[in-house]
Amino acid sequence: MAASETAPPSPVAATAVGPQAPRAAKKNVLYLNSYQPGYKWSDEIFEGIREVLANQTDPLVDLQVEYMDSKKYSGPILRQGLFDLYKYKFRDTSFSVVMVSDNYAFEFARQYAAELFPGAPIVFCGVNDLRPDMMAGRTDMTGVEERFDLKGTLDLALTQNPGKKRLIVIGDRSVTGIAIANQVRAQLPPYHDRLEWEFWDSYQLGEILGLVERVPADAMIFFIPFYQAIGDRFYSAEEVVAEIGEHSDAPIYTCWDFLVGSGTVGGRVLKGREHGRLAASMALRILEGTPVADIPVVAQVGDLYLFDYNGLKRFHIPESDLPLGSEILNKPYYFFRINPQIFWIIVVALVILAATLVFLVINISRRRSVEEKIRAQLSFLTLLLDNIPQLVFWKDRDQRYQGANKAFAAFFGLSDPAVVVGKTNPEVLPGWWDHAGMAEEADREVMRSEAPRRRMRLAFPRGDGEQAWLELNKAPLRDRKGQVVGTLSTAEDVTDKERLEAQLRQSQKMEAVGTLAGGLAHDFNNILTTIINSTEMALLDLAPDSQAAADLRRVLTASKRGGGIVRQILTFSRPSRENFRDADIAGAIMEATGLLAASLPGHIRLETDIQVVQAVCRADPNQIHQVVMNLCTNAYQALRGHLGAGGRGGVIRVVLCSTRLPAEEALLLDLPEGRYLRLTVADDGPGISPEIIDNIFDPFFTTRKDDGGTGLGLAVVQGIVRNHNGRVAVLSAPGRGASFSVYLPCGGDGDAALDGDDPAALRGAERVLFVEDDASLLETVPRVLAAFGYRVTAAPGAKEALAVLAKSGGDENAPGFDVVVTDFDMPGASGFELAQALLREAPGVPVVVVSGRFRDVRGADRPENVREIVLKPYDGAALHAAIRRALGEGGGATCRTF
Repeated sequence: MAASETAPPSPVAATAVGPQAPRAAKKNVLYLNSYQPGYKWSDEIFEGIREVLANQTDPLVDLQVEYMDSKKYSGPILRQGLFDLYKYKFRDTSFSVVMVSDNYAFEFARQYAAELFPGAPIVFCGVNDLRPDMMAGRTDMTGVEERFDLKGTLDLALTQNPGKKRLIVIGDRSVTGIAIANQVRAQLPPYHDRLEWEFWDSYQLGEILGLVERVPADAMIFFIPFYQAIGDRFYSAEEVVAEIGEHSDAPIYTCWDFLVGSGTVGGRVLKGREHGRLAASMALRILEGTPVADIPVVAQVGDLYLFDYNGLKRFHIPESDLPLGSEILNKPYYFFRINPQIFWIIVVALVILAATLVFLVINISRRRSVEEKIRAQLSFLTLLLDNIPQLVFWKDRDQRYQGANKAFAAFFGLSDPAVVVGKTNPEVLPGWWDHAGMAEEADREVMRSEAPRRRMRLAFPRGDGEQAWLELNKAPLRDRKGQVVGTLSTAEDVTDKERLEAQLRQSQKMEAVGTLAGGLAHDFNNILTTIINSTEMALLDLAPDSQAAADLRRVLTASKRGGGIVRQILTFSRPSRENFRDADIAGAIMEATGLLAASLPGHIRLETDIQVVQAVCRADPNQIHQVVMNLCTNAYQALRGHLGAGGRGGVIRVVLCSTRLPAEEALLLDLPEGRYLRLTVADDGPGISPEIIDNIFDPFFTTRKDDGGTGLGLAVVQGIVRNHNGRVAVLSAPGRGASFSVYLPCGGDGDAALDGDDPAALRGAERVLFVEDDASLLETVPRVLAAFGYRVTAAPGAKEALAVLAKSGGDENAPGFDVVVTDFDMPGASGFELAQALLREAPGVPVVVVSGRFRDVRGADRPENVREIVLKPYDGAALHAAIRRALGEGGGATCRTF
């Protein structure tokens, strides 16, 4: 019963032996140990139990152990805690038998077993002071009582120490200590005329050591095993009795075998192993079908006399005074007691054996040295091959594998590279012969030509079935004589490289589209600007309700739409913020859904719910238009495939609403808390497979390669939304459709004024210098601005503009113009260069720059007097609004892009 640092080995249930043996039913047995692993008494009991149960094959026994650690910790709180723990732990487990050792576990089982282990028989062992009332009415319980022979020990002690008249019983007040003390008291009355006794069971170890130093010479000690905690250290029973033995001149006797040799003389002792074997035999009978009531409780009495040689020697007790059959621990063995002739024969034999052993050791050492060198070389080669990321494998002339490294096995899903040895390609890769055949033909060619082959790129499926590309290098494998005996191959997985090359090619295509779009944008936007402004001027000359005015308004709408198309091409190739403004995106969404509704087949319905009357946010309506088109097209493709498989159509639902994201939901979307516009495009199609949902936004990822899919639709959506400081959330389940929710930050409270909403609200009277190299714009734009009340002077270039400015008079602080509107891309000098010159000639004049190439404007150094940048094509209202802002009205004088 002593604590140690090493726990007993875990029990292992035996299994049926032999290929024909039927599998027996497994029985669950729970063993509740009152103490902790390392407590010697309970460890020996457990070993005895294992010896009986672990070797059973019919029935098979699964033995589970729970240590209650009551030597260190006890009390009602711990007992309740153990009850709660076992109730949770074994809520789904039933046991055929529950075994308990020592009094703490026994009392726990009496109190809680019916609730914790309903119907399970209880087999106990190591229980002291077992009274009839403890077993009253218990037909589910039997076991082994721990009944030690105090009489046999005391009789022996009085015989060995005839002058002793006093007995001191040392123990503690634990559950087991009290029970053992009760057993001791029950066996002492016959000695009342020969001994006086007293019980020390309420002292700490320090107090006991002080007391034993003062015991009278006629006293002897009987030690009950107990655990002692002093400060942060726990003393086992062996350590406690050893301390007492060092401080006491009185002989110490005990009735437990594990205490002999730790400071005690000895006694008639109990052996824990036999105790456990007996209890396990009872449990085995129950498992075999014997009713518990037919197995009576057994009171095991120790029948072994065990003594410590050191204790006998200390108290001068001769071995002749010991009972017949006694065992003595720590007894020295004197080899010189052997017959001298036999002794010298043994010595000579040992010398000869030693010499032979030295000779063998030298030879074995040399051989091992050579083997170690060979093994080290092989180990290094194996380590080198297994840590090379490339696939390495080699074959003989018959195309049979002679070896491979771990990268080869991992690629093809093999458990171990060694499984390929001696096999051919069809045996190693049975399903991939079409792919491996070309590689095998390359092997034959290498052996025929005796020349290596490099950088062969072949497609292979990986072990998980995914397609991959391998770049192979093959070289002839030669023996010592230089003969080709096979081929050595290396292969590199270049799948990612192949994908990157494909993406680079696609990216170059997109770059070409972007370059072409950028080149066309300037000239096309000039044309559209002329059409827009000329149309606006023509409308001023017509009655608003005339047919011609209606026709011109359609021309104006188509022209603006044409400008949007140019921006969409630029956005597709390079998303940007060049056309961002405070805009009501509900119109763009309704326009997109209107186009879609007219193009969808009859079996697919488009439902819209635009809940926000004025959905104002900082955005490019054309890009939002593209987001709606891409998401709805994606939903249509899913429903179209679903229609082919299930024979029914579906519904695409577009919802726009305003919402406030709480902190926890905003955190999940990586957005700040606040108000957002939520655009949801949902369908009731087959949904998105969980295996690919993490890849749907990857560029060039598509599940419709055979149907012309490029894998750019959702990637463009995500790029546009992130460019708007928003996020896209996806919700999908197989068979239940997919839902894409776009969150865009709101602009204020939703009622902010939109750019260009009422261009005529503020009329102008200022003098405007308009600079433009395009003749048609030079003619139409001044007329448009004049319609808004401005006094406009036109100049065809920067040089002419500076000349006009110089003639307009005034000193530098009172120029003749209030604002300059200039084109950016002009021959001779750009709009920014003109603005730089104006900083010197007329530093107080604000400048508005118009351009059809926003990236050229963005990449140039912007002078500080450039207050506004207007993108072509533009109408009069947009230019009028920009001039008002540049003059400090309706938006301040900070530089911005319209």
